[in-house]
Amino acid sequence: MILRCGGHFYKVLKMSSKGDNSYVFECKELYSKESKELQFRITGLLEAAERAFSIMKSQKDVFFLDVDDNGKWKIVTEDQLSKMI
Repeated sequence: MILRCGGHFYKVLKMSSKGDNSYVFECKELYSKESKELQFRITGLLEAAERAFSIMKSQKDVFFLDVDDNGKWKIVTEDQLSKMI
């Protein structure tokens, strides 16, 4: 999973729920490789992830969560992701 927040792109290493739609993401920033812990309230995240993973067809498909765009998600290929970054 790749997450965009504050214009930065992060690879999500671990995600945990704190209840009440609150999630903690342990991440690594893609450029600096700096570790960071991000916390957000996102309604419907588990349902979105379940749906996304069910339609992913290739190992090169990536679940992309855009916190900068109100938590919208999409499936992108590694090639599409490299053009976005």
